[in-house]
Amino acid sequence: MLDNKASIIIFLVNNYECNEVINFIENDIKTLYSCIRVNRSFCRTFIPILWKNPFKFISDDKRLVQLFSTLIRCLHQIDKKWLENEYSIQVDKFHTSKVYFKYHTFIKDFELNPLQRAMRLWATEHLAGKKGKNDQIYDSSTKRRIIRKKVNKINHHIGNLLFNKGGQYGSLNIYYNDLLSGPRSLLDICAIKNYKQSLVDVNKLSLGLFNKNSMNLIPIITYNFQGLQNALSKNNIQHLQILINTQKDHSVLTGDLIDFIQSQGQLKSLSTNVFWKADATKSFLDALKMHSTSITFLRIEDEDISNSSNQLLLS
Repeated sequence: MLDNKASIIIFLVNNYECNEVINFIENDIKTLYSCIRVNRSFCRTFIPILWKNPFKFISDDKRLVQLFSTLIRCLHQIDKKWLENEYSIQVDKFHTSKVYFKYHTFIKDFELNPLQRAMRLWATEHLAGKKGKNDQIYDSSTKRRIIRKKVNKINHHIGNLLFNKGGQYGSLNIYYNDLLSGPRSLLDICAIKNYKQSLVDVNKLSLGLFNKNSMNLIPIITYNFQGLQNALSKNNIQHLQILINTQKDHSVLTGDLIDFIQSQGQLKSLSTNVFWKADATKSFLDALKMHSTSITFLRIEDEDISNSSNQLLLS
């Protein structure tokens, strides 16, 4: 039985522009779920809305694993065969529901961090139970190392699924932190065949790094960003967010980020913390000055820099 809000949505869709209704409820997960149960037409209309950024609706690990299982079900047959041969996992016999859509093609807002977390949780649940040779029981350290290796292999197949289509994403949220699986098991978008075609429509980019433990993520993150920097159109990025939180040396990454800011042609909003050291302040302000006629929103998480930046934009 439909709830009252879903009944109202049916009335609105039948009497008003569908896009206006969708904009009104696109963040209301309860109503969206009600709408996909109305009929096939509503299902075809609202499933893409739910899957535009499916991770934003996920609040617990169990549902995160279920969502990733759905993505696994969407893999090409050759990739499913690899899972079966490599780990004796028969994807089509999962307890999760069958896939009735190519759900991955609906994703427009890509988020790296929850995807990597979901992948690790899924690998832990489905692959960690495998015993070693002679049926020895793995200790926790060995199990974590095995999971990292398996995540590294799965990256390739999930990457092909998500980035080998072309013209798909409108925004990227690339956030790395110490809780991910380690530098060698991070998904590198630029290692995927035809990945550039999936980035041509990106106009919103969020870049984040939290690295304070003993593992140094800076070199691999810098390398990955350089690939993205070369792939993203200089005229497309209109909204840019940067958050770098580390005490490790990241001078090369700093230079790349400042160059990236300066190279954009239509930047309208910038939100950032002070990721640069004092000797790079002038370079940042020079980059910012390039957008003094286009930028309409600026937030910098440092009082002194914010004041000088605002004065620059208003001068």
